[in-house]
Amino acid sequence: MLASGRKSALAKMMDLELSEAQRATRDTARRFARERLERVGVEIDRTHQFPTAVVAELGELGMLGVFIPEEY
Repeated sequence: MLASGRKSALAKMMDLELSEAQRATRDTARRFARERLERVGVEIDRTHQFPTAVVAELGELGMLGVFIPEEY
């Protein structure tokens, strides 16, 4: 929405709101980043190590391949 509270012409033509599933995915990603990545991110950057355990956790959450339909 514009600062004045009016919707733009594009917003009037399209529904730009996130679906419940999209909000849940966003919230899961944010929570994971806050709870897991904040603790190890600096160390991963400093040591240049691949975060295998972190990537495995992302997989368990269903965050890898999110653009690939489940049937594949």
